[in-house]
Amino acid sequence: MSELGIQAEHFTVDEHRLVEEWVEHPSRVFYYASLAADIQMNLEEARRFDEVLRADLSLTVRKNPESFGLQKTTEGMIEAVIQSDGNIQSSAKKIIKLKNELDLAKAAVSALESKKKALESIVQLHMTSYFANPKSPKPDPNYRAPGIMPKKRLSSS
Repeated sequence: MSELGIQAEHFTVDEHRLVEEWVEHPSRVFYYASLAADIQMNLEEARRFDEVLRADLSLTVRKNPESFGLQKTTEGMIEAVIQSDGNIQSSAKKIIKLKNELDLAKAAVSALESKKKALESIVQLHMTSYFANPKSPKPDPNYRAPGIMPKKRLSSS
């Protein structure tokens, strides 16, 4: 199990438990879609926090460039200070991690869509008797094996 709660068995199909698979499927789709939505919200919050961190640091550098070892404040120099800041780097790592988690949650939802298609196909195969045992055809009453003479009928006179 991953730290997100993604479990591989949620994406496999047990053709001997089709009813249970169909009953569990909607709640699994909801779980992973909700997980993706929550991660998306956290990602947007992290991006907003990162923007605020960058803006605050930019203002601080502009007000007091000497404390950052800058002789003059060009945009490139300010951006270099921002990129090298530990808090900014931590924020960027958090954003990268959340993007990865979101991608995994979306992949889980996509895998459940594939599972739904597989379940539908298996049910269709069952409906068409794909898994049934072979049946022998009914014998033709008019068929006579070679060399066997037809029965003589008694005439009713």
